[in-house]
Amino acid sequence: MVEGRASIDPEGVLFTAGSIAGIDLLVRCFCEPGEDRVCISTPTFPAFAQYARFHGVEVVDVPLEGRDFNVLRTEAMSALGAKLTFVCTPNNPVGTTVAAEQVLELVQRSRGLVVVDEAYVELADVGSFARLVSRYPNLVVLRTFSKAWGLAGLRAGVVIAAPDVVHTLRIVQDPFACTAPVQAALARELHRVGELRAVLARLRAERAALVAALTRSPAVEYVYPTSTNFVLVRLRRPDAVYAALEREPDVFAANAHAHVPGTLKISMGRPDNDARLLSFLQAHG
Repeated sequence: MVEGRASIDPEGVLFTAGSIAGIDLLVRCFCEPGEDRVCISTPTFPAFAQYARFHGVEVVDVPLEGRDFNVLRTEAMSALGAKLTFVCTPNNPVGTTVAAEQVLELVQRSRGLVVVDEAYVELADVGSFARLVSRYPNLVVLRTFSKAWGLAGLRAGVVIAAPDVVHTLRIVQDPFACTAPVQAALARELHRVGELRAVLARLRAERAALVAALTRSPAVEYVYPTSTNFVLVRLRRPDAVYAALEREPDVFAANAHAHVPGTLKISMGRPDNDARLLSFLQAHG
């Protein structure tokens, strides 16, 4: 849990067309093509590296450690002198979280900006780093309305950072990035926080049931801890499952071998969707 309370300065909040747009803005504003570098820790959200390379910025990977890919190599990461260091917690595609103490150690060690992507934080039992932005001028937090809020089609995200960082981003941002209809829709949704809390409580209960069932599945070798709306599992017979998956479009799962060898990323669905997934693994795993 990230402890403590701190108010968020409205001047340090920038609405964007999804958190993807925030990543793009940060790279364009703070990195010089051909000169600067960004640091990532795989397995992680691929967009960090994609946008950096698109803008001609070097990407250095300092992989996550630990069985659950939840340990940062803070000393090695900060020693790179990267302009931007991206940390995804809860992690996509793994689902685990990095200890708050490690993230803050990285922030304190780093000369550049440390960008914490919290796309799934509403689904986790941890606090947001947004409350600490006022204490650390090089801390940047990305949030989205695409995950827990279920508003992916709206394309709305938020960058929370020191006012001078947000001011720089605002200079470069498309002035029409957050339209009036999007703002009106967000205002309506933000008044439904009570409903969202009820939905999140139900999702956590369903997630616990799904994780328990997957742990018992003979097709599954290991279930990674998750604080998201998906579960990553390591399969006993990945090739057989991958081949069968191509013939089963109604199974809410994806081949995640490119990120973590031998794994399957399972999206939470309705109980009947989860039952179909478990039957699929029973038949092909």
